[in-house]
Amino acid sequence: QVVFNNTNTMHNSSSSPYTVAASVTAGRQNVAAFAQLAFDEGASPSSITSVTYGGQIMTAAGTATCSNSQCSNLYYLANPPTGSNNLVVTWTGAGEIYVNLVSFYGVNQTTPVRAGSFQSHAGTSANPSLTISSSASPGDLIIGVADAFYTAVSNQTSTGTNGGGGYGAAGDRSTVAASSVTDTWTGSPGNWSQSALSIMAAPVLPSLTLSGCPSSGNYGTASTTCTVNANNGTFDGTHSVTFTDSNQTEPGTFTPSVGSPGVGSVTVTPANAATSFTLTYTPAIVGARSLSVTNNFSPQF
Repeated sequence: QVVFNNTNTMHNSSSSPYTVAASVTAGRQNVAAFAQLAFDEGASPSSITSVTYGGQIMTAAGTATCSNSQCSNLYYLANPPTGSNNLVVTWTGAGEIYVNLVSFYGVNQTTPVRAGSFQSHAGTSANPSLTISSSASPGDLIIGVADAFYTAVSNQTSTGTNGGGGYGAAGDRSTVAASSVTDTWTGSPGNWSQSALSIMAAPVLPSLTLSGCPSSGNYGTASTTCTVNANNGTFDGTHSVTFTDSNQTEPGTFTPSVGSPGVGSVTVTPANAATSFTLTYTPAIVGARSLSVTNNFSPQF
């Protein structure tokens, strides 16, 4: 589950490079910071040369779309430095930028932005909106920015506005996750640019259950097939699960469907997005014993 951490203030400047102090609240796990960036009055997408936070380079989520040189984009940084650090935007040529830094926790540290979710468009009509439909994960949240002094609607919460300079700018975020979120702004007709994306949630810690073989009891020497099920999530292809025989004096053999066999215990890394995996357990002798399965995932936050 992606959770809002903190926001700063939407600032504007016409002098490059522009440096402003911004903070990321400490004490959370799987944090990512997002820079909401709007630029206009002569600036264009190619004129932004870098965005950094705490000296670390932030990555553009996509390519900005512009209307009469009014543009918007979002930049991100996984595992940013916490506390107060400098947010620096550098660009070339004439133009004015608006920028704010917003952070979240419970964010996927490998892929902070859900693939295919970034959208940017521009126009002149009143009340612009776009729909982010790739937030299918129950834990994703949406973040957006508009290069116009607009107001976020009820399904979004403002992260800051700035009505100074040429056109003004505004940032927002969703308050709840959904399979489809429409990011809408209220404002009069005029040139505007709008960008938004789905922040990808960190892997959920699945609870595991065992089926097909008893977790304890009297076992013979015949092999049995055990299935480990992830009940409230999926495996991520990185973290492992350990299966253990209580009888370590005369332990049985585990033969997983993926990976190598183990005597007494075996550690398996299930495939990415898998909801279960199987293994064959062969006791060494007849007798009472118990089998346990341990989830080696780290909690999400």
